[in-house]
Amino acid sequence: MKKIPLSRVFINDEVREAALRALNSGSYILSKECEAFEEELADYIGTKYAVLCSSWTAGGFLLHRAMGLKQGDEILVPSHTAFPTIEPMLHFGAKPVFIDIDETYCLDVDLLEASITPRTVGILPVHLYGHPANLDRVFEVARKHALWVIEDCAQAHGARFKAKRVGSLGLAGVFSFFPSKNLTVMAAASQRTTPPSQPISACCGITAGSRNTFMRLSVITTDSMKSRQPSGVWSCAMLTA
Repeated sequence: MKKIPLSRVFINDEVREAALRALNSGSYILSKECEAFEEELADYIGTKYAVLCSSWTAGGFLLHRAMGLKQGDEILVPSHTAFPTIEPMLHFGAKPVFIDIDETYCLDVDLLEASITPRTVGILPVHLYGHPANLDRVFEVARKHALWVIEDCAQAHGARFKAKRVGSLGLAGVFSFFPSKNLTVMAAASQRTTPPSQPISACCGITAGSRNTFMRLSVITTDSMKSRQPSGVWSCAMLTA
């Protein structure tokens, strides 16, 4: 029986040199390498900001915290996804409402409205296997019911929905760099980015050190979060997010 590896990480001399450069620098937390990566990824995605954090789960958690997610809130998510998509919301007592998928393996947008209740606050589409969810219908439903939209871009680095890259369209977006993802840093990591059309309400990055956890929080504006407009505020994966 042929074994299929979980991931095939691309490594060449440039990658090796970059890793050694980071190790030899003596700066292992919030270093210049991280800042350069944030800037380059934000430019690639087409957002104003990108903020590194330790994992998708950490990024999602900080996003929900900044958004004021609370006990009893409901979020529409596809039934076919990895557990980190819903794990952060559970910490706040929010409830994932699972929506079946269509032939693209993304959520079936025709089933969204039937699952909305007075407690529904948002939609969390997952772009999967490099394929974007049908965001036109997602945003149409979100606008109609005053819901926010966060994009899960963990497995869709570089994917486009029409003219824009995923992670630049919703209220927020989160990417992952786990070894099995489309783009990896050979460890668990995440980044959040912010579209240029609106500043983010809060941009939080978290990086875990050997003994301490460091958090950066820069509050820019809260207006867009209060209005829940799905016009594009964050994209996360590092908490890019």
